[in-house]
Amino acid sequence: MGILNMSELNEDNFDDKQIEELLYERHESMKNDNRPQISTDSSLQHNEEVSKREEDIIIKRIKKNEEEKELKKKTILDVPLKDIIRKTSETTASFWEDYTIKLIETKYHYENKYDIKDKTTWSDFLMIHGIAFVEYMKTKDNILYIGIFLFIIALIIYIFNIVI
Repeated sequence: MGILNMSELNEDNFDDKQIEELLYERHESMKNDNRPQISTDSSLQHNEEVSKREEDIIIKRIKKNEEEKELKKKTILDVPLKDIIRKTSETTASFWEDYTIKLIETKYHYENKYDIKDKTTWSDFLMIHGIAFVEYMKTKDNILYIGIFLFIIALIIYIFNIVI
């Protein structure tokens, strides 16, 4: 490949592997250079410009990888309707068991944090249940499927309200 010529380096000319090889060769050639460095303003400016270009290449590569990850992510619109209905019914059916697990975990952590031994007050009770509910909603996609369930319930209530 030869020594890295930064003026020839464009993203269109090289792929990621070639860019990595060129950067590696450049760093190795700089390590093996036995000549003393001349510190002039122009050489410092050149070194800053070269390192800036290298940083730009790395930043472009990182952005490209992030964009690829974003494109590969599945959204609710990518999932078939039967899977949405199935997951909504599973989440709704197992709500109490999953919520109870989060409630026990939250109660344990809350009592240890605030050193509550015997009796909990109403504010502690509400705080524990509120934190447990929020923790339950944060796990998996529970907030999405519980939201869909509540939307269906609201739609049914609305239809009954119109009919009656």
